[in-house]
Amino acid sequence: MIKLPKITEASIDLSTICQLHCVECSTSKGITHAGIVGKGQLSFEDFSNFIDTNPEIKRIEMSNWGEIFLNKDIVKILEYAFRKGVTLYCGNGTNFNNVSEEALEALVKYRVEYLNISINGATQETYSIYRVGGNLCNVLQNIERLNNYKERYNSEYPKLSWQFVIFGHNEQDLPKVKELCLKYNMAFNPKLNYSQFSPVKDKEFVRRESGLGVADRDEYRLKHNHEYKAPCYHCFSSPQINWNGDILG
Repeated sequence: MIKLPKITEASIDLSTICQLHCVECSTSKGITHAGIVGKGQLSFEDFSNFIDTNPEIKRIEMSNWGEIFLNKDIVKILEYAFRKGVTLYCGNGTNFNNVSEEALEALVKYRVEYLNISINGATQETYSIYRVGGNLCNVLQNIERLNNYKERYNSEYPKLSWQFVIFGHNEQDLPKVKELCLKYNMAFNPKLNYSQFSPVKDKEFVRRESGLGVADRDEYRLKHNHEYKAPCYHCFSSPQINWNGDILG
């Protein structure tokens, strides 16, 4: 008999709704909402019930198919998890365009562990080509305000990373993005494009400036002899739970 590890983590999607219309995103295309994931937001009542009935869960990923800060209960969710000793983080990503002042303070006050902020450009011109409907100025202002709260609370949390999907239209922004990461105390998190939309142009530049040593997923496969994307083992270590309570994997 195979002995499975004790599960102490879970992924719960706070929202499958997003205000942006990113070019290759399944949510913006309507695919996510038309399938088993559907369209909705996790309620505070369902979240607190999950925490209370699963005391072995000590760490939760909050993001998956949508924008977590559109969830009207997010501040209550952050506070409840903190009171119950459950660590929250946002590793899949947030666009961070629309975040209330109360939510910004709550991220620090209730010690959210980590935010991976998806920003595919160092200027509004390049940013908006993929993140249609997004406002880079809003994002950077929200990061600055969040950092102000971190100073006020003398806290290193949440730790921040700048997720930058590399395209042909934004590759020239790589040096500037790294400068901005230093300015805002963020880790630089470059990712290779998974689609054929806007392929990279200057491959040598991308290899060097990204620090990845490759310019696209084909090069990665040849260099490492395996796919860029690792297999999913969530069902054995961190079950993926939909906003409505369904188990997705």
